[in-house]
Amino acid sequence: MKNSFFTVILVGLLSIIGVGLSGCNALSSHPRGDSGYAELTPDEITSLVNYARSVIRNQKSELRKNQYQYIANYQPDVRISYRSDCYGRAIISWTLDKKTFRVIFLGDLTSRDPDRLNVNYSVVRETDQINYTDRGYGLKPELEINQNERMELKKK
Repeated sequence: MKNSFFTVILVGLLSIIGVGLSGCNALSSHPRGDSGYAELTPDEITSLVNYARSVIRNQKSELRKNQYQYIANYQPDVRISYRSDCYGRAIISWTLDKKTFRVIFLGDLTSRDPDRLNVNYSVVRETDQINYTDRGYGLKPELEINQNERMELKKK
């Protein structure tokens, strides 16, 4: 009885270790970067960029043909931050025609399983709109008066 209990625990621990190691496709083949974690290889980054292109292509509402041709033919801005081995956030974006097409990946960056990798797509448009601040805000300190000054104003 005790031997079977320890066997179950040993098998469970080995499976947890195996799952942890398989998350980044045999970690020994992945370089360790400045983050201290196993990072994506150049081929995996290329695969992630191609995945981002397919996500953008499937969202045709914001995309014109010439914009997709640009996205398909030019390299994007790729920023990756790691929180564990091959796990973290990758932001892949292309900027053209005052629009930024951005795909954000969160989770296991080597996976395509939606339970392990969250994918968000957005389009950010630049406009010529100018935002003005409240001009009266800068005057408030000058309008503050103490009680004696207020009494003098009431007398006038």
